[in-house]
Amino acid sequence: MINKSEWIPTDGFILEDKASEAVKADGNLLVIAGPGTGKTEMLAQKANYLFETGGCLDPYNILAISFKTDSASNLAERVKQRCPDLASHRFNSLTYDALAKRILDQFRNGLVQSNRPNADYLVQDEEKLRKIVCHVFGESLHDYQANTYWRHFSLLNQVNNDAQKQFRQIILHGNKKFQANLSFQMIMQLAIIIIDTNPLIKKAFRAAYPYVFLDEFQDTTDLQYQFIKTLFESSTAAITAVGDDKQRIMDFAGARKTIFSDFKDEFNSDELHLILNHRSAPRLIKLQMKMYQSLQAGEYETKWPKNWENDDGEISLIQSQDEYEEAASVAQDIMKKLKQGIKPDEIALLVKQNDSQYGTPIITALSELGIKSRVESKYQSLLKEPLVQIVLQSVIFAVAANPTEDWGNFFDLYLKSREITDVEDENTLYTAELNLNKFLHEISALITDIELSASKLVQHI
Repeated sequence: MINKSEWIPTDGFILEDKASEAVKADGNLLVIAGPGTGKTEMLAQKANYLFETGGCLDPYNILAISFKTDSASNLAERVKQRCPDLASHRFNSLTYDALAKRILDQFRNGLVQSNRPNADYLVQDEEKLRKIVCHVFGESLHDYQANTYWRHFSLLNQVNNDAQKQFRQIILHGNKKFQANLSFQMIMQLAIIIIDTNPLIKKAFRAAYPYVFLDEFQDTTDLQYQFIKTLFESSTAAITAVGDDKQRIMDFAGARKTIFSDFKDEFNSDELHLILNHRSAPRLIKLQMKMYQSLQAGEYETKWPKNWENDDGEISLIQSQDEYEEAASVAQDIMKKLKQGIKPDEIALLVKQNDSQYGTPIITALSELGIKSRVESKYQSLLKEPLVQIVLQSVIFAVAANPTEDWGNFFDLYLKSREITDVEDENTLYTAELNLNKFLHEISALITDIELSASKLVQHI
């Protein structure tokens, strides 16, 4: 265990003063983190600080809650890099919806019978939810009306008529025609009821998580904030909420506009601002500041690292008649950069939305210049699939000299892929590990054959 005064950021990172203060803060804290200020790194370092200095001792855990699945996965991966020995067991990074479902599934019997959904409930099967609404209120109901009804139906409210009672009964318990079917909001509402009406469950949950991280806090909805308050308001948990109201993108989904001030008032939190932008060159940062001013977004303080010169960075505006003229201009600019010595893998194109549609003309224009490119998003999604992870890790462990890192997780994936559930039996595990090693040796031999064949082909050429 490291003394708090002697702890330094892991992996050689240097935190700005405010980030270091946020890492070492004990109580509730609101961190305003603008673009590129390293909020994910700050949270990962805070997790390392809490684990290494004994702030969060075994068996206690850190709970991180994010708005989107990607953010939850990215934070979990970053923490795993900063404290690999502890992150997989004691750092739980989930979305609001995943946490609510975990509470419902684990403590479903904590609900009274009338509120307790069937164990085999469907999770937001939208087409079937629409059909349930039409079944209750009439088949002539427009799709928009039916979808609006189930999206806004709350299990926290009192039902007022027979139709509402019938709909509630079906989504919770099903009938001969329909299976129980709950939206994500309904699942969260039931999780709120479980925590709110079961003091022992609330106490046990709070005891397990003395530290809580709230990521993307600016996009928190009214229901999600109620969920957080039910879980942790007036508790001893130290909550670190991180966000930037200038990056709020979920207004259409009901993001609570007063979330920062509400959290400060109701959780009695301090406030810190991270201002050092690690991501952008100074010219880009200056443009961001002018954009905020033009949008009347208020004061915006930001700085860049000392290794940048004030005029570093490049900004160009391309005006085009259509997407094809734009694509030709962008392709020529990329060709110019490649000739200047910039590597192809250092160039990325970002589009506002629908990368396949907007990217196709640019990919075509680049191809005409002999430059290869691709839409990366589909590959990023594919890489996260469990089957792809098994394939990639199989190759890694087959060629590694001492495959020790992440071996436990890889072995667990192998057991699941072979449907081996008796993990308490030593003979079963021993046989499984022998088979896995044999499999890896076979892959290693195949890779060696490929390398030899390639080497011979090169020599022949």
